[in-house]
Amino acid sequence: MAHPEEESAERWSKKLCITGLVDSFELNSNYSIVEAVVPDKYVGKSIQEVGFREKYELLVLTILKSKEQKTTFGKSMVTTILHGIPRPDTVLEQGDILAIYGYNDHIKSFL
Repeated sequence: MAHPEEESAERWSKKLCITGLVDSFELNSNYSIVEAVVPDKYVGKSIQEVGFREKYELLVLTILKSKEQKTTFGKSMVTTILHGIPRPDTVLEQGDILAIYGYNDHIKSFL
C-alpha cells in the first residue's frame, strides 16, 4: 500500500537535495514546513547557539523526541514525544526531529 506522506517527503527531499528529511509540507513554491533529523554537527548545541533565526532565518516550531519506554508487560516500546515551542536554551540531542518553517533555500542551507 502506498503512503502518500512518505512519497511526498521523498519527492521534496529530492527536489531540495536534502538528506535527513522526514516529512515536508510545501506552503508555496518558496516556503515549507519540514521535519528533519538534527544534523550531527548541531547535536549538543542549543537553539540559540545554532542561530536558526540569526544565521538561517528559520523558525523551529517544535522538536520531536523518540523515547524508549517499558510496557506493563515489560516489553520495550519506542514512542515519539512532541515538545512544545522550544526555548532558546533547548539543547538538541542525537535523533531529535525538528519541525522547521522557512524559505526553502534557507532550509537547504541549514540541512
